[in-house]
Amino acid sequence: MLAQSKPNYQTVGGNIYDLSKNGGVPGQGNLVGPASGPPAGFEADPTTPGQYRPIAGGPATPEYKGSVAGAEAKAKSDAVPDKPIQVRPGAVVLDPNTMKPLYEAPGNKPQGFETEDKLRTEFLKQLGTFGQVHDGYGRVIAATKQRQDNPGTPSPASDIGLIFGYMKMLDPGSVVREGEYATAKNATGVPERVLNAYNKALNGEFLSDAQRKDFLGQAAELYGAARKTADGVADRYRGLAQQYGVSPERSVYLPDMPTPPRIGQQSQAPQTAAPAARYQQLRQGGLSAADAHARMLQEGF
Repeated sequence: MLAQSKPNYQTVGGNIYDLSKNGGVPGQGNLVGPASGPPAGFEADPTTPGQYRPIAGGPATPEYKGSVAGAEAKAKSDAVPDKPIQVRPGAVVLDPNTMKPLYEAPGNKPQGFETEDKLRTEFLKQLGTFGQVHDGYGRVIAATKQRQDNPGTPSPASDIGLIFGYMKMLDPGSVVREGEYATAKNATGVPERVLNAYNKALNGEFLSDAQRKDFLGQAAELYGAARKTADGVADRYRGLAQQYGVSPERSVYLPDMPTPPRIGQQSQAPQTAAPAARYQQLRQGGLSAADAHARMLQEGF
């Protein structure tokens, strides 16, 4: 526009020159300025043709630049340095101002965790009351062993524990607490003779060896049947875990089968192997875990 309004002005290389000066040769002596006009924040310098000067108070003045640099330096010195933070696996860090997620830490769950978790949940549901039956049987065994380990100082506590454990096996949903008297109302699934024996033990009356052996034998049979069912459920869910490509060990868990002590006279059958070896021998012979357990009880193990 400027070159068109003045015939002696000519645009060369993006700059405007006054060809009436400097012998008509474009150069510094006749430079008017860039064809696009002064840069932002500048204006034409009337004292020096072809040159520009910062607009007073504008962003191109040294004063303005100095104030900006000073503000940036102060902000940098006042800023809190970044510090590493500890984030637990799987946690999400939120912006404190906007509460939007800034970072999500990687989790430490093994591959297939969700599938294994679902299998575990279903497996435990299918087991039903086996957990309570297992715990009750453990009480029976612990009470029996306590009695045998202290033959010189008999105590009704071991008989109470034995019968209470057996009652929990018969009625896992019973609300009777150990040490409380049992009735047909709070132990609906327990036979009357068992309730009577339990309440007599609370009153300090001891069981005979024959009674203890009877309770232990019945508890073993109950547990053997429950264990056989639980083993079948466990095998099925271990198979599902393998089909889904996840760990059977993490998907299915059954506690080890407890081994009860012997009561009264030892079996006259010769014991040609230790309990663990005999158990393996029976399993290798084709017996299930529950059947092998029952056979060992018959043999006095």
